[in-house]
Amino acid sequence: MFATLVRSRARSAAPWWRNPTIIALGLCCLASCRTSDSLTPLSPAPAPVLHGSLTDAVGDASAPSSVPIHPDLASATLEVAGGILTITVTYRPGSWSTTRSVWFVLLDLDENPNTGFGEVPVSTSQPISETFGWEYQITAVDPAETSTGGITRALGPTSFSKVGTVPVTFPQPDAVQVAIPLSVLGNDDGRLRFRVMAAQWNSTLSAVLTDVMPEAGQLAGTVR
Repeated sequence: MFATLVRSRARSAAPWWRNPTIIALGLCCLASCRTSDSLTPLSPAPAPVLHGSLTDAVGDASAPSSVPIHPDLASATLEVAGGILTITVTYRPGSWSTTRSVWFVLLDLDENPNTGFGEVPVSTSQPISETFGWEYQITAVDPAETSTGGITRALGPTSFSKVGTVPVTFPQPDAVQVAIPLSVLGNDDGRLRFRVMAAQWNSTLSAVLTDVMPEAGQLAGTVR
């Protein structure tokens, strides 16, 4: 009996690495953990929010006396988030009309002045222009007496074509806003240069330039 007890204790005292049952359970646990890890999907990193803005001195708008309202730019903000470019332009209070005033935001998507549409006006008091090279132009409101905006694409250094429309909203009393999917802009990544011009639709529905931002000789806005 004593010999049997000794043998039994000897078996129970055997190290764990010699126990086939424990080894099998350990291997199953490791396999289960690895399988669970392999099935856990990795969450994609959120796309960065891009931002750019410009401000302009108020009170500098000008136009012929035949145009009774002179839209006066105050600021512009461009934000890219979730594949959407949101453009918000503000006017000096009391200087614009919701249905007759229009702004033009020129987008240089590749940031190369030698591509896209070439010369753009940079002054309302003098016939001065600069080479900018925009690929898309966003306008609001366009046409006059509506609540829509226009999307225009450059066809070269001297020609362009309107390619679509976009709803216009008024998030604040003196702010005009549009939101455009980047897919409409050739799936651009949202990093770009931009300029802004303001105008007033006259009685013949021609846009008369009243203000520009930035002024001549100043750097264009950037979205980063």
